[in-house]
Amino acid sequence: MNDKNFAEKSLFDMLDENKKIPFHMPGHKRNGAVFPTLAKLGAYCDITEIDGFDNLHNAVGILKDSMRLASKVWGSLQSFYLVNGSTCGIISAIFSCVPFGGRVICARNCHKSVYNALKMRGAKAEFINPKYDSKTGICGEISTEDVKKACENFDGASLVIITSPTYEGVISDVGAICETAHKFNVPVLVDEAHGAHLSFGNFAKSAVHCGADIVVQSLHKTLASLTQTAILHVCSPRVDTEKLHENLAVFQTSSPSYLFMASIDLLVRTLCEKKDEIFYEWQKRLDDFYKKTANLKNLEILTEKYNFCFEFDKSKIVILTHKTNISGAKLMKILRDEYNIECEMCSAKYVVAMTGMGDSDENMQKFADAILEIDKTLKPHNNSEISIYPQKFESVMTAFDAEKYDERETDFKTAENEISAEYVFAYPPGIPIIIPGEKISAEIIKITEIYNENGIELFGTKGGNGEKIHIIC
Repeated sequence: MNDKNFAEKSLFDMLDENKKIPFHMPGHKRNGAVFPTLAKLGAYCDITEIDGFDNLHNAVGILKDSMRLASKVWGSLQSFYLVNGSTCGIISAIFSCVPFGGRVICARNCHKSVYNALKMRGAKAEFINPKYDSKTGICGEISTEDVKKACENFDGASLVIITSPTYEGVISDVGAICETAHKFNVPVLVDEAHGAHLSFGNFAKSAVHCGADIVVQSLHKTLASLTQTAILHVCSPRVDTEKLHENLAVFQTSSPSYLFMASIDLLVRTLCEKKDEIFYEWQKRLDDFYKKTANLKNLEILTEKYNFCFEFDKSKIVILTHKTNISGAKLMKILRDEYNIECEMCSAKYVVAMTGMGDSDENMQKFADAILEIDKTLKPHNNSEISIYPQKFESVMTAFDAEKYDERETDFKTAENEISAEYVFAYPPGIPIIIPGEKISAEIIKITEIYNENGIELFGTKGGNGEKIHIIC
């Protein structure tokens, strides 16, 4: 490595070379001869905080060096490795910025981890609805003007929270949103879980470089790191890093996986050494795919021409079925069963295929060919516009206060005007269509029926599947 402050050996190299007799955790003792199945999972690199391997919660050695290098790679003031996914970073950030019972301005299409944090914090939220495209069923950008109105009308807010990019690759004007919020002295947290690749190559600019105060990214979603690895970037002095460090120690495991941390360290080193080459090849594959599928007859590929987003992350391939005779769920099943292609998620009128650093030319070619073949078998269909995201929410109480009441289970279809005692969402993407303390409207009941009709599974936090719901007595 060229950086003088960074260890020459990677954490993986150190783990690989570690030959000390292990009278410490974990109990498998890296003994692949006795536990060959664990050896296949990389158990020989599975250790604990022994001498020379640093401590994530009090990093002074190789992990500290690695996080410093990550901060340089992404351009943040300080970066923290996360081994409990973006979820723990989002919760820690909210706990660090919002006092108990405080106020936040929050995009309504945020991930469930945001809602869990607000509930635990007893926070009161002023929700902002994203733009919504009823033709495709996709939530668009968060309006800067709506953020301005919320800051004016919701005095004393401690934080603005948005998701950009979304699961579908929709990017909001983060720069303008941050500039607006900062005029009211409100910091901004951006859930950029799906955008760890942004600002590299020719992809759109990351929130890290758009004025956000805290940015949380999932490294495993598009980059080459193990599932559950993520990173939190502090990008301004508005963030109390001591309080943040304290909360990360609360919401992250006290036994962080060295397999996870080694994969992050290797990713950071790879980005230092080969990012230009990797991102050039990645974007070439994407350009070839979009060019090859540009003249579809029935299916359609989402691009920036749709005006419900400020910018579009083209690493997300969103295949629209809204002009055809099949649903998104049906298309996803055809790709899986007939072409051996597993996509990331589906909704009523689209499928999301996620690309990443590890895609091959061959697989991208097979995917394009499959889309072209399927397109020829479909018929045009004039579908009616669809609402699968509620346009109105009536909050009766906070989710924190909702827990104070008794509850009972009832049929969702007969729950109109009742107050929900639980979250209900499709996962992915994990955006609640109802949260505890909100009144259940006829619109929300209709939306659950549309999900069920289109084969989209719903989940309730009380164990239901969208047919039953717990309500406040």
